[in-house]
Formats: sequence, structure tokens, C-alpha cells
Amino acid sequence: MLTTPLLLCGCATDHVLAPAREQSAELAQSAEVLSRERQWLDAYERHDVRLMEDILAPEFMITYPWGRAMDRAAVLAQIRAGGGPSGVRLRTEGSRVVVSGDGATVTGVLLMESPRGTRRNRYYDHWSRRAGKWQVVASTLSEAAR
Repeated sequence: MLTTPLLLCGCATDHVLAPAREQSAELAQSAEVLSRERQWLDAYERHDVRLMEDILAPEFMITYPWGRAMDRAAVLAQIRAGGGPSGVRLRTEGSRVVVSGDGATVTGVLLMESPRGTRRNRYYDHWSRRAGKWQVVASTLSEAAR
């Protein structure tokens, strides 16, 4: 007689714990994506071509607030030439990650801090997990309200 209630209790526990396990996995994936996002900003700050090559997907495209678009090759060429942000500290705030399978979207505000002041841009980044590694596929920046 005790076996049946215990089995039912075990089944009920699985139904309760399954959403918690899924949420925990999603939080872990979100943390991985945010870690890669930070590595990407670090690669810009340090002009780290190797790290940038690892993070940018082959089809990567970025669109800046003033309308300029650059593909992966152009971004890497700029970094190799010492271009890009120099003496600028990059950080994000209000980041939100939505994971869906092997894709993730990150939105928030990018702050570019320099001796001349801080520039704020909204960002929308799309990431894809490939061979167990997150790569950024597309990024769009737009002016953020102050």
C-alpha cells in the first residue's frame, strides 16, 4: 500500500522539479552568453584579434547608430590595424538575455567611457551556439536616451 503513494509522490516531484531544472539550464546558458559578451568587449578594448576571431561568427554583421554596417572581415581588419575604440572602457547595463535553443538575444545599453565623456547606445545582439561555443551573429547599435 505504501508503494503507490510513494510512486505518485515521486511522479509529482518530477513534474515540479522539471521546470526548475529547465530554468536552471536557461540561467546557465544566459550566464555563458553574458560571459562571451564581456569577452567580446574585452577583445575590442585590448585589440585582441585572436579572441575576436573566436567570438565573431563567419556571417557576422554590425550596424552602428550612424548607419555604417561592417562585416566580420572589416571588423577584424580594423582591429588588426589598431582601429576601433582606443582608451575607451566598454561596459553594459540593463542586459537582458533570451535563450531559445541554440540561439540567444541580448539587449541592453552599451556605455563607451572615455576622457571626453560617456556615450550610450542601445544594443541588440544575436548569438548562436555552434559546436558548444557561443558566437555573435549580428549586432545593432542605436542612440540611447540619456
